[in-house]
Order: sequence, then C-alpha cells, then structure tokens
Amino acid sequence: MITMQLVPAKASGPGDRSDGIVVSFDAKWYEAIVAKAISLVIRKRIPTSYKPEWLYFHVNVPRSAICARARLTSVASMPTKLVRTLASELCLDSSDIDEYCGNLKEVGAYRIGGIELAAVEISVAKLQSQLLYTPPQSFMFLSQRAKAIVDTACKFAKVSPASRTGT
Repeated sequence: MITMQLVPAKASGPGDRSDGIVVSFDAKWYEAIVAKAISLVIRKRIPTSYKPEWLYFHVNVPRSAICARARLTSVASMPTKLVRTLASELCLDSSDIDEYCGNLKEVGAYRIGGIELAAVEISVAKLQSQLLYTPPQSFMFLSQRAKAIVDTACKFAKVSPASRTGT
C-alpha cells in the first residue's frame, strides 16, 4: 500500500515561504468577495517582517473553501480614523468599523489590486486530502508547494510576479 505524504500548508520558515497568505473570512463575506466589491481588508494582525504578494480568501462554514485570491498592492498599518473614511472599500458601515476597531489607534490593512475568483472552489476536505491544512484565525503564509497545489486545484491563472506600489 502506497501512503501519500501530506504537504504542510503553512510555511515552516523563510526558505519554504511562498508569496501568498490565506486569510479567513466569515461566510457573510462570500457575496462581497464574489461580487469583487472589496478593495481593502482590515485585520488586527498582519504580516510585518515579510510582505506577501497574494491574499487567498478562505470563507468559513458553511462554505469552508478557498474561493478567490487577490494581488496585494500594499500591506501596512492604517490609522483607525482613516479606516472610518474608507467604509465603501471595506464593504462595511461605520458602526461595523467602530465595533471591529474598538479603541485601537490603528489596524492592519491589505490593499487589493483585484479579486480573481477560483474556477473551482477548493473545500477544506479537498485541501486536507493533499495538505496539512487548518484555516487560519488571522493569516497563514502558504508554503511554496501548498501555494502551487492551491493554484492548480482552484485553476487560477498563471501569472508572473509583479512589483507592488507601496508596502
């Protein structure tokens, strides 16, 4: 009997790290993602020492799948006062922003250059048949091999690296 070795989804360190991260989203965000209505994502935690080029959208239960990716144009901290003026880019209203940000003076922000929908959404079950994968609570750097598996399974277009404007 041949046993297939599962590939770690999470990068083990800088040598194994791809240029992509997975970020989890509540199921209520699915429609906004599919409509490509989001151009800015805020999070309390973002990568600080290494800036990713791709954000993969993992939508939680009941969908439980990676359904899209987006090229990132910037990853940086942003003053909460500024975030409140960008509600339409976030697909949030001011009360949702206030609830999420609370008393924080700044939050992390991912500026999205464009959302690419997966031709085939890849479920957690399918991911776990090939990868050691658990959806992240905040974000997770994909290993190089895992990113290639996700790109192939979702049938994302093959693209060359592009330089971002501002990080």
